[in-house]
Amino acid sequence: MKLVHLTVFAVAFFGVCMTDLCAAEPAKSGTADLHVPIIINKPAALLTRVWPVTVGVPFKKGEFRDVADLTIMDQTGKAVPCQIVKTGDWTDGSLRWALADFNAELDRQYFLARGARAAAQVPAFAEQFPKAFRVSPKNLTIKLWAEESGRELDFRTPQIIKNYFGHDWIPENHEVAKIANTAQGTAKTHEIWIYPHAGPLNEKVSAQFGATREEIYAAVEPAWLAKSDVMGRIHPRDANRFAEAEEVISDCFDRWVLAGDRVFPATGYLYWGRYPYNSQPHKQKDGRWYPTIHRLSRCLEYNLKRGVWVLYGRSGERKYHDYARKYTRFLGDLQFSNWNSPLKPRGWIVMGDFHSPILWGTFGEDALRLSKKGRKSSMQSEASFLAVASSEDVIQFVYDYFLTGDYHSCDMARMYIEALVKETDFEVDKALAAGGGRPEAMLRMIGAAYDLDHDPRLLEFGSKLIKRMARPDGELNEEVPSQYGKWGEKYGAFYYYYVATGDPLVRKTLVKLAESKYRRGDVTDFFDRSSPLLQAVALAYEDTGNPVYAAYLAQTIRNFGKNWPTLKKMGVDVAQLNQKTTASWGQETMTGEGPVNIGIPTAEAAVASLKGSFLSLPVAVKPSPTQRTTLLLKKEKPESATLEVYVNNWGDFKVAPKLTDSQGKAVPIEVVERDYHRVTPMDPFRDTTYSKWFNKYEDHIYYRLCLPQSLPPGTYQLDLGSEVAFTVLSSEMDQVVQLAPQGVVILKTSDVISARPPGNACPPQTRLAERRRKPSSSSPCNP
Repeated sequence: MKLVHLTVFAVAFFGVCMTDLCAAEPAKSGTADLHVPIIINKPAALLTRVWPVTVGVPFKKGEFRDVADLTIMDQTGKAVPCQIVKTGDWTDGSLRWALADFNAELDRQYFLARGARAAAQVPAFAEQFPKAFRVSPKNLTIKLWAEESGRELDFRTPQIIKNYFGHDWIPENHEVAKIANTAQGTAKTHEIWIYPHAGPLNEKVSAQFGATREEIYAAVEPAWLAKSDVMGRIHPRDANRFAEAEEVISDCFDRWVLAGDRVFPATGYLYWGRYPYNSQPHKQKDGRWYPTIHRLSRCLEYNLKRGVWVLYGRSGERKYHDYARKYTRFLGDLQFSNWNSPLKPRGWIVMGDFHSPILWGTFGEDALRLSKKGRKSSMQSEASFLAVASSEDVIQFVYDYFLTGDYHSCDMARMYIEALVKETDFEVDKALAAGGGRPEAMLRMIGAAYDLDHDPRLLEFGSKLIKRMARPDGELNEEVPSQYGKWGEKYGAFYYYYVATGDPLVRKTLVKLAESKYRRGDVTDFFDRSSPLLQAVALAYEDTGNPVYAAYLAQTIRNFGKNWPTLKKMGVDVAQLNQKTTASWGQETMTGEGPVNIGIPTAEAAVASLKGSFLSLPVAVKPSPTQRTTLLLKKEKPESATLEVYVNNWGDFKVAPKLTDSQGKAVPIEVVERDYHRVTPMDPFRDTTYSKWFNKYEDHIYYRLCLPQSLPPGTYQLDLGSEVAFTVLSSEMDQVVQLAPQGVVILKTSDVISARPPGNACPPQTRLAERRRKPSSSSPCNP
């Protein structure tokens, strides 16, 4: 039995949630068509033999409709006493999520199948100090804020700094200590594990349970969860096909979460469970590391809330489960208001000052002025908000509820939904305003809220919002102000909304993103901040079947695993890190959570069934508009051959591809497709922040070129212009050789290397890159 105690500052109450177990009945016939392994994860050192477990189970759309058809059975085929309840539906009414509870004998195997079915502990007791137990022959008292500690529950900013951070990190006279704050509306939830038993507590009874710092839990088989698509199209952890990439995914979590928590632990009554203090670079002082103050209060961890649950769902691994559980509880208590107040209405996300260590509210003058008049702030105030930026979410509550059966998380999600409905009245303009200049933030929140129980009102609301933000062809509507400089966060919100709703217009915008990034040579943007480009390209590959998209995905997975500087490569052992570690462990801002934790598993799902090797792409790159660079194209067979090229024209405004033969004579080349955009410098701030073309000027041209069948086999030279940068995105040529007689600027990340000759001596040609294509029977010039 689990007893949940929630203290809300301004109100306190106890909540108990119990469910009854059904008596076991013989399993029906026909169970062979459903046999999903349930993985029991028990700490190796724990001697407990039996433990009650809860496991969330997802289902693919349309496959099952009634939980009464389901049961839990052991490896002998015997049904065990269990309770299975429906927690979520698909839009067609079929079963999407179910929650199973049963007592597991930890040395046995269990499966979800068809058929009929049938002492105390405070987890993290020491870490969430100060607490105390008092035991007598007849009573057990648990003190959640123990007087023995000799401390008050003091929320004044100077006391929070002194008790949690210390003045060696934040000086006593620092300006953040002078900012008023209030903990009103914040909460502290404790989970208490109760072990009922009959008779005296003896050795036999004690063997049935035990105190542990690590929860015993059950997880559905990762392959089954991945197949259900409830978290989007992801691939289960696959150490066989994608060994190097999976190692790096695990390493990134160790670096971004576990390492930081060992060097600067987040403990105590208030801060236990928060993400490590590594949103910004650390600094060394007096022989140890300290995180900088910047962004402590905002929980800007860029998709960790969603990504860590995806990592757990696709692997069932303990390190993801344990962190996701405690972090989700922390977010519910301190990042969301649990009580109504003028400054922080119930269900809203609370906001601390940008440089303050106080999460729950250091307020600007406007908010304080409204509060004195008994009026609440706007939906994007300094005090609290419904949606802002791109890292806030409620999906952590939804996934926690579905996967672990935590009804507290379900309540938190519903609390947000109630606030959303009450404040927006389902009016699009209010929702756009609530995003505070980042309208996609509201879209992300609506999608996560809809994922809970598919409320049709939320779906209709989100659809209206999408139709304002995107045009029917999938292009974004620039009339809706947004911060395009953070395109990764923007499109990331679109992707997460698509995962929840399957909205066809959102899918179209993501496929358009993949096409646009590809056609403009931005083929290295997969890991740019919170980029969802891996997911977008995977969708584009599904929709178009274009093998070039698959090749880029496969190459990205390969390079990710091969080139990422893991802790092992750096010689860092996470287990040896501590608060006096002086060596760097590669701490950095966690903007890569989305691409690593969600993007790579999505890319794996897209290419998992493909066999064979892929060519290295792009075929050739001229990264800067300096020095003339041409391409030699070798055509060995009497058939047509195409290549795709992106050109960024910096001065040659009438540039056009020119093809010559080995004698320098002009020969025809067919322009199958030309996609042209021109961007002129305007207001610098607008063009770097509020334009889709925020980082490039002048001509942007995509060409699909074809050497027609009429050209005989031979070597041809392609000139794309003088003051241009270009990228050969893909090619059907037998060989491509890049020529740079005067030398060329080469990207450090490129596998193309050039050495400019000394003096004025220039060889007739400098080979920079060579690619061969696979033989094919035909290669028409048509797209």
